[in-house]
Amino acid sequence: MVLAENENYWGDEAKDLEDLPVFRHNIDVIELDFLTEATQMSVALQTGEIQMGLWLNEAIVEECKEYPGVVVETLPNMQMCEILYNVTDDSPCKDVNLRKAIAYATNNQMLIDNALHGIGAVSPAFGKPGLTGYNEAWETDYEYYPYDLEKAKEYLEKSDYNGEELMIMIQSNALYRAEATVLQENLKAIGINSRIDEYDMSTRNKYVVAGNGYHYDIALYNLSAQGSYLIQTWVGWLDEKVGYST
Repeated sequence: MVLAENENYWGDEAKDLEDLPVFRHNIDVIELDFLTEATQMSVALQTGEIQMGLWLNEAIVEECKEYPGVVVETLPNMQMCEILYNVTDDSPCKDVNLRKAIAYATNNQMLIDNALHGIGAVSPAFGKPGLTGYNEAWETDYEYYPYDLEKAKEYLEKSDYNGEELMIMIQSNALYRAEATVLQENLKAIGINSRIDEYDMSTRNKYVVAGNGYHYDIALYNLSAQGSYLIQTWVGWLDEKVGYST
């Protein structure tokens, strides 16, 4: 896509704004190239084919930092991946002790290291700093299921789990696949069997609502993508009508 200067652009007459860099006129044409493959983006930056790359794949961040003339800026991202449980009668995850076992068995830092190459942070609670409704006390006053295999095994023993194969549902892409693979290994470490089911985005979005049929026991989902406010996430995804909870 090519964006070219409009000679009738109103901003050209606003000379009093020239002192503000954001209004300074210094580019006549902007070409936007959509590079969907990480290696292709890396090569384009290295050769100078593009002058700016947005949303670098985590796998190429470090190598791009080494290119002469390239500056890599990191920006905070408000998205957060959550584990959703199907708590309908169809799923073994209706058992709260099984859900607690899974939560304690999940090594969140390992998920970040594997899926995001270490670029990210474990959320201290259900929410992140910066979201409307976030309570800073959550970071210090509560313990939000830290990785603890002994506790995981303890709650698994209390549960009614009997070797069933849990279905982990994800959207079909590399990021979710990397996360699900780690989660599957975490569950295996305490004796929980699981398989990974991948779907396109529209199908996954349909199936994630437990009322649309029994398609998963655990789903990986980017909850905060549903809105900028924490309260929207609570209302939209943890309402009792939806059929699942953390």
